[in-house]
Amino acid sequence: MSYVLALLFEYKRYKQDAVIKIYADDHLVDEVILEKDIKLKVIKYPEKSLYSKRMGIPPKQRYPEKGYTPLQILPEKLFLFNISQQYLNRNIRIEVLNDNNNYTNGFMTKNSYIKFHKVYLFPSCLIESKNWLRLNRFFSNQDMFNYWPGTHFPVEVNGKPNTNSWCQQNFYYYQKGGSFAVEFALYKKHKITHLGPIPFGKLWLTPAPARILCAFKALNMSA
Repeated sequence: MSYVLALLFEYKRYKQDAVIKIYADDHLVDEVILEKDIKLKVIKYPEKSLYSKRMGIPPKQRYPEKGYTPLQILPEKLFLFNISQQYLNRNIRIEVLNDNNNYTNGFMTKNSYIKFHKVYLFPSCLIESKNWLRLNRFFSNQDMFNYWPGTHFPVEVNGKPNTNSWCQQNFYYYQKGGSFAVEFALYKKHKITHLGPIPFGKLWLTPAPARILCAFKALNMSA
């Protein structure tokens, strides 16, 4: 089985390109060179009936019945990486090389930064909308911690004393400049590899990753 690692982030470039390297169990998966800004954009989803029937993904139940156009503000680019299961045993590491700023004499007014929005790991079969439909009975739109694929916090690995203060509190939606590296621990449950610790009890399926795939036309809806 293969998996897909999905990264969604903003990027502000300054002077030079930033580089992101993805590792799975110390195996280099890919290297991305960021040559220009990645800004936010407004995503308009299909109408509610089409959204539900063609994708097999129930809309959030709090949506109004009439006069509603589903919108979402997301970074303008989604990065997807295919990873073989043989490399998914211990962790996934993301290294960012981004020491680009105008630091002079103790002052800095401009710098390059990255702001992560989402990091997901899921089986590659979920690129197909029909497979979301098959799992329809496991969907939950409620706000809860026992959902999958979930959003988890990494630990920082820069060879420094690790307090985890940044990663545990501000990793998502935080402008992070400079070079850094983070690791997500991998766990397994029901023969599926999970990103981060697995909550106790029953896991519910969240349609959030499918909505993002749909927004970037990365979800195969042909079947």
